[in-house]
Amino acid sequence: LEDDLLGILRQKKRPGLTWNPGREQIKGGMTGAQALLAVTDILILNRNEALTFTGAKNPEEALKKLSKAGVRYVCITDGKNGTVATDGRTLYRCPVLKGVKVKDTTGAGDAFGTGLTWAILSGKNLQNGLRAGTINAASVVEAVGSQAGLLTDIEMQHRLETANLDVEEIPFTTNGQLTMDN
Repeated sequence: LEDDLLGILRQKKRPGLTWNPGREQIKGGMTGAQALLAVTDILILNRNEALTFTGAKNPEEALKKLSKAGVRYVCITDGKNGTVATDGRTLYRCPVLKGVKVKDTTGAGDAFGTGLTWAILSGKNLQNGLRAGTINAASVVEAVGSQAGLLTDIEMQHRLETANLDVEEIPFTTNGQLTMDN
């Protein structure tokens, strides 16, 4: 299956790949996943998964390793601490939405990934993708179950326009290399 997937993803006109590695893939680490990482458009991991998968000491180091492996957008979620991400040139920090009344966290990570992917497929930049993912995840945790709070296209458009959610941008590229000095 992976060989077939790689064949499709290596084509010039191809669908994009959003990947959230599973438990066994995470335990296996980056070494066995180099080919798939090189064709991944959006990689989403939580903090613990990212550190285990990369062997990094912190999320910023994990972002650097995964970006160097060829991933277009790398996102590391960290619950109430929000999300850090990179497009290979800029480090983005997206906080959680304030005032969210958490009822059930089931499906929050999947909702984040769905919102982020929706935004990128809709032509939005990574900064707005992080906002969309955060907004969708916040909506899901305010309901019980993994699907009850998922937003429609129209609801997401409205919430993107009205949400008070600023994503911090920190350039961290020198000569095309991630430096992580910031």
